[in-house]
Amino acid sequence: MDQYTWVPAFKALTQWIKDYEDRQPELIAILQKLGIEKGLTDETETGEKVPLQEIDPFSFFAIFMKYGEETRKKLFKELIELIGLDAPPPSDFSGVPSAQPLKVWLFPYAKSRAPGTISKLWKFFRDAATFEFDREQFQSVLSIKGTGFAKLTQCLFYAYPDIYLPVDGQTRHWLTSNGLEIPKPNWQDYRECLQRVRNLTDKPFWEISYQAWYENQSTPFDSKTAVEHLKKVYPGTYSGTMHIAGFKCTNGKPIALDPKPKSVKVFIGDKPPEEIQLEKVREYGPRDTRNHHLKQHAPSLALGSTAYLVPVSSMDELDTLLEWYDEEDNDMSEPISEENLPQKEENIMPTEPLNQILYGPPGTGKTYRTTDLAVRIADPVWYQENADRSASYENRAAIKARFDELVRSERIQFTTFHQSFAYEDFIEGIRAESQPETDELHYPVRDGVFKTLCKNADKRVIAHQTISSSNLSDRAIWKMSLGNSQTAEAGEVFTECLENDYVLLGWGGDADFSGCDDYESVKKRYLERYPSETQEYAFRAVNTFRNQVKEGDLLVISDGNSRFRAIAEVTGQHRKLEDKPDWFHQARDVKWLQVYENSRPVSELYSSQFTQKTLYKLKPSKLSLSRLQEMVSTESPEEDAPPHVLIIDEINRGNIARIFGELITLLEPSKRAGASDAQSVTLPYSKEQFSVPSNVFVIGTMNTADKSLAQLDLALRRRFSFVEMLPDPSSLSDTTVYDIPLDTLLDMINQRIEVLLDSDHQIGHAYFIELAGMESESERQVALRHIFRDKVIPLLQEYFFEDYERIGWVLNDPAKAPEHKFITPGTTGANAFTRNLTDLFPGEIAEQLTDNRFKINETAFDEAEAYQQIVGMHR
Repeated sequence: MDQYTWVPAFKALTQWIKDYEDRQPELIAILQKLGIEKGLTDETETGEKVPLQEIDPFSFFAIFMKYGEETRKKLFKELIELIGLDAPPPSDFSGVPSAQPLKVWLFPYAKSRAPGTISKLWKFFRDAATFEFDREQFQSVLSIKGTGFAKLTQCLFYAYPDIYLPVDGQTRHWLTSNGLEIPKPNWQDYRECLQRVRNLTDKPFWEISYQAWYENQSTPFDSKTAVEHLKKVYPGTYSGTMHIAGFKCTNGKPIALDPKPKSVKVFIGDKPPEEIQLEKVREYGPRDTRNHHLKQHAPSLALGSTAYLVPVSSMDELDTLLEWYDEEDNDMSEPISEENLPQKEENIMPTEPLNQILYGPPGTGKTYRTTDLAVRIADPVWYQENADRSASYENRAAIKARFDELVRSERIQFTTFHQSFAYEDFIEGIRAESQPETDELHYPVRDGVFKTLCKNADKRVIAHQTISSSNLSDRAIWKMSLGNSQTAEAGEVFTECLENDYVLLGWGGDADFSGCDDYESVKKRYLERYPSETQEYAFRAVNTFRNQVKEGDLLVISDGNSRFRAIAEVTGQHRKLEDKPDWFHQARDVKWLQVYENSRPVSELYSSQFTQKTLYKLKPSKLSLSRLQEMVSTESPEEDAPPHVLIIDEINRGNIARIFGELITLLEPSKRAGASDAQSVTLPYSKEQFSVPSNVFVIGTMNTADKSLAQLDLALRRRFSFVEMLPDPSSLSDTTVYDIPLDTLLDMINQRIEVLLDSDHQIGHAYFIELAGMESESERQVALRHIFRDKVIPLLQEYFFEDYERIGWVLNDPAKAPEHKFITPGTTGANAFTRNLTDLFPGEIAEQLTDNRFKINETAFDEAEAYQQIVGMHR
């Protein structure tokens, strides 16, 4: 059978369709004549289903590609006959990627489609023929809702298969296996990728696409293959064990599978639609038991949440599933779960010191311990009720799951100090950013990790009124912006609104919308006053503000996309303010229910970030109505704020003076906000007054092998309590390998290190802890080999600056037979260097030298005696 017959047919169709930019209804009529009905219905702002009136050429191609191969052949044959195209119909589709059935269009519904979207796609289609677009044009098209990077490159390939290669689930594996990086979703990376592929091979792109598909099909598809594929698709997100493999999609959604079985079954958080045509999808309700390893490696899919187990029989099916699940605009996320939000409770302040550092040698479990400690501080009530003090897997998994919930709710934050970490990362700094509308640079002040945590911890309410009725179920909840939160204008508008008990809309100017009771009349009046206005959203925003927001509805006032600063109840109808010098004339009277000194994290109310739209209704499935109810119904705003925890890993690696600056003093308990000697400082960039709340706890970890306690910054030492964490051989007391008690092995090694070096450079029990969970002797032997070869020996090389003689002493090599020594002289035996001193130097020089060369004896890692004789055992 001939291959690649689709290429000339698609090229001919590309030339033919260029004449239809001004005849788009004819293109839609052609599709209807071919019997294509699904995918040709649009949706207006009011939710009305109407026939599609406009279409771009990429989407026209993609509509055909959503069908199976036989249906495609039939449709393309009928299309070519119908339009009289001088090209043979394709008899194969080798290397052509299928279109995702649910996401065929490269544009959204009319209700959210910006004016000019379809024209933008047509221009992009024409310019793509000659490579004549630039970075801005590519990104502009990529930003259209419904247009992902994979889909866009697929559509470019449909139209111009000799110029563009799709970067999707099929070709990513081919790229990486040929030593090429997967391009980031921008024009420069994609263009460079295309050039590197051309440099690598003379094959046309359609052959490469087919080869990638063929390699994927010819590789046996099982769970191991699926895991390797997911590692390449979502690099750096893997978390797992031999029992589970968890990943995060680019949109943040979790995905996981058991890597052991032959058959592939994937855990995801959303139910796949029927169009994906996957069979026997199993739904797990929040109370249904499932793979318990999900708790640690994909907690939002674990017990307590809804999840779906999806059987996948091929790489094609997996990629189809991923393309749907990983769509950025796939709005099928699971409803917000009340149990995943910080629960309202009587706040019990923990007895732990406000500032503490866990210090000790590597591998003593410092970072591991911080998870337990942070939960105990941040949520002492939960900890008392749920954390039994056992070291069981279930107990640890429960603590880790609660830790992850507290991180998501921004009660716990984690950061790592390093040499380049600075005040701007920790407190605040100026960032150069471009305005999306104008592409001009501006320089906003951005909060660092510590200032952000302090703001979250400070729940002071500066205004509070009681809501008219405690029932929120019959009210709409809206998100509203009062000006651009990154400009001075926003502060002025917000202050004006607070002082006058109203909210102002930044659209409509001074137009009078009296009597405009529907969208069309609002738009007509808007254009009468401002004829040059082209943004459809301007009309929709005014119509929503005037006609859809009702008295009694609540407005959540945003502060950027990730925070909110006030909650208001609408108390009056729309009105226009006269004689105002600025643009804000459209008003609604409100009662300010809650106004916060520092804005709150959006996660306290909503399960996703806000968008940049000025005004829109919050989705009930993502809104925690009970939490909102608590906020607006509280009799007194003076509630104790719950504890917040900052974990600083490797705190000794940072330049403390550079990172903390003048704020180091504010960490002292007596200098905290509300304390007897409370102090605050004026921050250098924002000029804000800043103090550290008394409910902020700081936990640091430090590795004494990097820097001893005596070398730590004195200002830091005075303000922190120190908790020493030493190796704990007793945690290994029930585990043996080669008949050696592991606790004895570790203790013997560490005593020798302490004699030869010091106690700061011991080896922690965490290096060996995995052995305690292994059931078979053979597993432990293999693991011990890797631990010594890949962890212990390199660590000793670092400790002793590659003084191999002393490393050998630590491992008791002098007492062993040559074949059992880990470190052997490079002068004798099978491990000897090929040249001795007399081969390397003249005789008189060789006689003066001592050959101090050593080698690592690889065979010793497999010898029982090599380990037994570390502790003086002999078989």
